[in-house]
Amino acid sequence: MWPVGVLALALALVVAACARSSDAEGASGDGRERICVLSPALAATLVELGLGDRIVGRHGYDLVLGEGVPAVGDESGIDAEALLRIRPTHVLVESTSEQTLSALRALGGDAGFVVEVFPLRTLADIEASAGRCVALFAGDDGRARARLARFREAMRPRPAGFGGRVLMLADETPPLAIGGDSFHGQMLERMGCANALGAETAWANLDAEDLVRLDPDGLILLHPRTGGRGSAVDHLASLRGLGLRAIERGRVLVVDDPLCLLPSLALDRVSDQIREALGAWGDGG
Repeated sequence: MWPVGVLALALALVVAACARSSDAEGASGDGRERICVLSPALAATLVELGLGDRIVGRHGYDLVLGEGVPAVGDESGIDAEALLRIRPTHVLVESTSEQTLSALRALGGDAGFVVEVFPLRTLADIEASAGRCVALFAGDDGRARARLARFREAMRPRPAGFGGRVLMLADETPPLAIGGDSFHGQMLERMGCANALGAETAWANLDAEDLVRLDPDGLILLHPRTGGRGSAVDHLASLRGLGLRAIERGRVLVVDDPLCLLPSLALDRVSDQIREALGAWGDGG
């Protein structure tokens, strides 16, 4: 995720000056953890668990933390000096290359922080990541455990009342479809629906001919309110002339939750919204 050269340079130039004081002051005054979370999805999960006040550093494209939490990096690189300056006890990342992970752990070994890696590809990964966060940071906080239980209940397999083929789109120009081999696709499968793109595909760009060929019974557009993408109504207008049965029969749902594309605990709100729509669509005939 972050170039190894950047970490190596930081290790050489910064650790000698900062690491020992970072190690001594790594915990907050009340002994709680200081978390640097270099993943927007993991940050969302921590906030959902009520652990946002432990976060002292964030990803550059974070969606849930305020400007008061310093950004220390993103997929293009990491500011290791800024990372050491915030004195984390834990650095949380999604899956990354072994080379980059080794360099980050080497930095942590000198600076006194632990690197925790969380795969986030499947619904099981999302649940496991939240469970690990509870175990690591929540202690006996019943609110965090209750929040995790709510996610588990929302993701429990049970039919939603619609038996048709549903196409999920994450963008519309050109259409980027979400297949069954993804956490969104798994969520739809647990509701008893057939994914119009198929069970073996995670993502696929589609053209107009593809959409007409698939001709789904229902259409779900994931369109987070993040700005700069145009309105969902405008985007859907580009599909209205294709004669898709989902649009003609009014079986269209727009999910605009800002976190709807993230593999986080916030996905249960998306699940609730989709389940309600599927129930209203009928049997799919």
